[in-house]
Order: sequence, then structure tokens, then C-alpha cells
Amino acid sequence: MEKKIRVNLKIYQREPAVIEEPDVSEPESEEEEEQVESLPELTDDMESRISQSLNRSGHPDEVLADKFRLQLTRRDIQTLSGLNWLNDEVINFYMNLLMERGSGESGRPKVYAFNTFFYPKVKESGQSAVKLWTRRVDVLA
Repeated sequence: MEKKIRVNLKIYQREPAVIEEPDVSEPESEEEEEQVESLPELTDDMESRISQSLNRSGHPDEVLADKFRLQLTRRDIQTLSGLNWLNDEVINFYMNLLMERGSGESGRPKVYAFNTFFYPKVKESGQSAVKLWTRRVDVLA
């Protein structure tokens, strides 16, 4: 799976680009070292579930995740494959996951993310059109 992802994420350029070496300096303290998180290893079960979700033979409208008053379908999840554009539902779902993660007692910062339709609605209809969207949250807090 990892090899497939690396191949799909390759970006081809006309001219060779100058690649800067990443900063791989050691953390200055143990506290800083603890804050560095690595991605978890994928188990065989996880790999299997990912493959099933990305399987094009399944029905595209099958709901694979239902949370935050949002439903992610197989079609939505398939935008995560290859070099596809993400759709709004995937982005909104992920932003809700980040907000949920920050709302617990995990020590992570509390965040708020507007729906991806927020800015276009403000641009099109003005602030009054989204007034109800922010009634339960103090975005300045």
C-alpha cells in the first residue's frame, strides 16, 4: 500500500528542482521530543478496511461513515485515492474530527473550523446569511 501511495503522489516537473534538506536536528529537550508524533503502523486489518473502502466495485453511494451530521460515502472516500481532488464532505468530516480531538482532555488545543461552504456563503449573501452558523460558538475565545 505504501509503495502505491508513493507512486501516486509523485509530482513530475519539467526541470529538476533544488531540494532543501529538511531540518533533522535533535529536539532541544525531552518535552519537545514528546510532542513529536509519528504515524501509527497500519495493521493488516486496517489495510483490509482501507482497500475495501477504496474498492471501486462497491456501490458509490454506500455510506461508510456517519457522524457530525455528515455522511461519507464510498465515492467521497475514493477522492483520497491517487491524485484526486478532495471533496467538501471529506474536508468537513476531517475538520470535525480535529475539533472533536481538541475538545477532550487530551491536552491538545481547542480548535474551531467553519464548514467549507462558509466563505462562499458570506461572499455571496453577506454576514447575515451565516449569522446562525456561529450562534453557538465564540470564535474569538
